[in-house]
Amino acid sequence: MNTGKYLKYMLISMLLISMAAMQSAAVSADNTQEINYSISNNVPSAYNPQFMVKAIKYEPYPVNAGQWFDVWIKVQNIGLGDAPSTIFELRPEYPFYSNDSLVRDYGLVNGVTSAHKADGTDDLTQVILKYRVMVADNAPAGISNLKFIANPNSKSKAAESGNDIPIQIEKTKTDFNVMLRDITPQESSFVITNAGENAAKSVTLEIEKQAGLTFLKEVEPSSLGNLEQGDFIIAHVKVIPNQGVKEMTARISYTDTAGVRNTIEKKIPVDDSMLYNVCTTAPAKDYLKWVFGLVGLLTGIFLVVIITLIRQKLDANKKKH
Repeated sequence: MNTGKYLKYMLISMLLISMAAMQSAAVSADNTQEINYSISNNVPSAYNPQFMVKAIKYEPYPVNAGQWFDVWIKVQNIGLGDAPSTIFELRPEYPFYSNDSLVRDYGLVNGVTSAHKADGTDDLTQVILKYRVMVADNAPAGISNLKFIANPNSKSKAAESGNDIPIQIEKTKTDFNVMLRDITPQESSFVITNAGENAAKSVTLEIEKQAGLTFLKEVEPSSLGNLEQGDFIIAHVKVIPNQGVKEMTARISYTDTAGVRNTIEKKIPVDDSMLYNVCTTAPAKDYLKWVFGLVGLLTGIFLVVIITLIRQKLDANKKKH
């Protein structure tokens, strides 16, 4: 390599390292967090492969305890030399875990020299990884770190380099209690209570269509407005459970304090005593037999009474004559 080309590659590497050293964080309007920082070997060398994490993005932001989130990691080889057998690995520890494929074998990742010889761009030096991660139910609020490992040579543990990925955990979600309040031939009414720790905006209630429910018309989700912690509201839905139905399934959707739309499914018990005055089922065949039998019995009794009265009248007439 001549001196001019060497200086060019050195300047490119130094520029990329300097950019990586300037850490910044910003939250976009679509609940995504982006962070720039670098991962590098302890003893950098311009001729060796040198990995830098240019950007990390995760969503939703912030993440919530008990829920999954996606994290993207963009890695670039800013060294002049190629990374011959690259291994990337995410090593989640409490409060994180994942059933994703955490070890990714990428093989060759070009360095600056070979990439510029091939197409004159940095595209061949870059790798983008995506992982799906779960946050533990009892995760504390605040920042917890995901450990990410980059190894340009899978045959040497000494080549590994790593850094912590800061993930912001907050408790922005809430929970609801749903209770069946009353059933009439026209509708069912429900009491919805915000039983969680946070306020909920634009709350809606939707009863899932299932066997044993009669919808009196095409029902749209009921809009309940905003519910602060501890608030409740009564929703009226044009749905009637049939005799024998033990529960209904409801979906509650709401926007949490981070601006993320969430949906919770709830099972609502149905008390048989509420159905005594509501008839929504067609008579069963056995039930019809009892009805017809009762009609026949009453008809027979009526005929016997009529015949008895007629005989009594005839007997009375004979006595007069």
